[in-house]
Amino acid sequence: MKAISGIVTQPEVTERISDVTASRSHHYEFSIADVRVSLSSSHDMDITEGDVVIVAGNIRFGRMTSFAFRNLSNGTRRDAGVISHLFVALFTLISGLFGVIITSVFLAPFSYVILAVTGISLFCLLYRSFVSVIARILVWRHRRQMTT
Repeated sequence: MKAISGIVTQPEVTERISDVTASRSHHYEFSIADVRVSLSSSHDMDITEGDVVIVAGNIRFGRMTSFAFRNLSNGTRRDAGVISHLFVALFTLISGLFGVIITSVFLAPFSYVILAVTGISLFCLLYRSFVSVIARILVWRHRRQMTT
C-alpha cells in the first residue's frame, strides 16, 4: 500500500443506485501525475479539477484503488469505512453464532458449514477494516511529511 499526492486532473464521477438496498454510491476516477485513481464512497466528496489531494491504496498496472482520501484544497476526507465494517463484523458474528446454535439442534452436520462461512466473513470484514486504518494512517503520515 502506498500514499501519493498531487493535483487532480480529468475527474469523472459516476453515481450508482442499488435497486436491492435503495442505497446510493459515488464512484470517482481521476488522475494524479500518471496514476489513475479509483475511489468509491456513499458520500459526495467534491473533487474538482486542480484540487490538491492525498490518496492511499494499492497500485497495479498504473491504477490505484484508493482506501483513504484527503482533499487539501477544501478539507474533505474519506476512508473505506472502518466503523461500518466493524459493526457488520459484529452483526455477522452474532448471527453466525445464532445460526450455529439453531442448526446444531436441528441439522447438526450443517453447523460446521455455517461456522466456516461466519469465520470467512469475519476475516474479510476485519481485513477490510485493517486496510482502511492503514490507509488512513498513510494519508496522515504523508500530510505530515508535506508540512514539515
